[in-house]
Amino acid sequence: MWTSLLAFGLAFGLAVLTVPVAKRLALLLGIVDSPDKHRKLHGRVVPLTGGLLLLAVLPTSLAAAAWWDPTVAASLRGSMTPLLGLAVGAGLLLVVGLADDRWGVRGRQKLLAQIISSSIILGAIWIDRPISVFSPWLPLGMAFAVLVIWMVGSINAVNLIDGADGLASTVGIVAATSLYFMTFDGVSSWQSVLALSLSGTLIGFLVYNFPPASTFLGDGGSMLIGLLLGFMALSSSVKEAASVALCAPVAIVAIPFFDSFVAILRRRLTGRSIYSVDRGHLHHRLLERGMSPRRMLGVVAGLCVLSGLGGVLSLKFNSPWFSLVSVSLVVGVLVLGRLFGYSEFRLLAHKLVNLSRSFMVVPQHRPGSVQLQSFRLQGTRNWDYLWEALTEFAERHHLKEVRLDLNLPWLHEGYHAVWQRQLEGIDVDSLWQTRLPLCANSRLFGHVQITGPSNRGAIYPILAQLSDLLESMETVIQRLALSPDAIEEASTEQTDSLQVSEVTQVIRIDSIEQEMGRFDTQPINPNETPSLTSAERSHGDSPTREG
Repeated sequence: MWTSLLAFGLAFGLAVLTVPVAKRLALLLGIVDSPDKHRKLHGRVVPLTGGLLLLAVLPTSLAAAAWWDPTVAASLRGSMTPLLGLAVGAGLLLVVGLADDRWGVRGRQKLLAQIISSSIILGAIWIDRPISVFSPWLPLGMAFAVLVIWMVGSINAVNLIDGADGLASTVGIVAATSLYFMTFDGVSSWQSVLALSLSGTLIGFLVYNFPPASTFLGDGGSMLIGLLLGFMALSSSVKEAASVALCAPVAIVAIPFFDSFVAILRRRLTGRSIYSVDRGHLHHRLLERGMSPRRMLGVVAGLCVLSGLGGVLSLKFNSPWFSLVSVSLVVGVLVLGRLFGYSEFRLLAHKLVNLSRSFMVVPQHRPGSVQLQSFRLQGTRNWDYLWEALTEFAERHHLKEVRLDLNLPWLHEGYHAVWQRQLEGIDVDSLWQTRLPLCANSRLFGHVQITGPSNRGAIYPILAQLSDLLESMETVIQRLALSPDAIEEASTEQTDSLQVSEVTQVIRIDSIEQEMGRFDTQPINPNETPSLTSAERSHGDSPTREG
């Protein structure tokens, strides 16, 4: 234990001393995060030092512990193959992460690097000692693939949650400390030393990364943290019963995993690419509720401690129930308390209900009946009257389906709605479909998808009228995308004043413009963004986004 504490103190001290040097080096090499007024909303260029810091501190701390304690040195000598695999895999991922921080790397390329790195590490572990977690239920090849998915998921979970000052560092500190208690059994080993060294390094980094941050982890740092956590969680539980070996590691990283799951679920269910950017992550939702950046960190840390405690207790008492209860409690508080994930699960339930109905032999709805669902994924602005204009258009032209998806990450706004009509005697092959962007002042606000039958009137006149409608919509969207103080009154008071012309289907905005004139509103300037703190940035929102 004393050796691990020595390594912890050394890692902390080295991190505090190394970060200023790493910041200068990062600025010199151009490894920086620059604001882009869309996804990266911090107001200045910030050096990305996480990868450089971990590269400098962790090997030094581990070597010092081995020099100090013969027991640690012996455990290192007995695990040379896994250590070599970890060094090669982590080195490859670090190079790719630093390259992404410097020049940008395509999402598919980063994903490929993550798979290769994970395969190298798992292969080295397998050579040293075959992992029998899934034996005898899964064949060797399938079990290996599942473990690769675990490692890649861990990498991306930490990378995705790295969207606010100090957040990924805080999550990493709690997870690494939990892993120390999982790996320590009274005798110091290199795994327990590595876990506490990682915790000490991140605490030292948090001195500079605490809101308001002067440096960020970057992809090089966040991906490496995820890799190390996934590796250590797997190493700490392979000797246990299968149920414990599966549940305990998941509990340790439950919060970043749940955040990633909800983000992917939200994007897939709304028809967006999983590489797309939004501001609907856990930290964004907590900040929206009025929490300060520091209080948000405290809440997330508390949730991580609760789930991590379940993982530790599961391993110590050889029972998966501690993990299951702790994770269920955390997820339940977030979803049922409508703090995070509630809208996404509502949308999922809607999709599942529709899917189940599609398998029914007897139709559940009479021809002509309409189903309508709208989901406010994020924000407070009133987008409903835009949606009403679209549904009126659909009713008038006997369309089958309309989908509206709005995503304004720079304004913390997200809205998704679906209108569907049951049509009798319509073959799928006879349907036409178009998906059009909603743009204003060179900014993409979202998409509209229209589906209709080809035997219900001329298609091209409908599309022409749709074009007029969307053109008028763009002007209204500009009005809605104002400062919250202006829109809070204007968007709600003038909802009923918005009308749709029966002839041209164009939204009449005269009355709303006249009323909103008292706010001295102007169209959105693409070069201006709302004033945001650095804690509201989202530089690590999508680890595998398209570059």
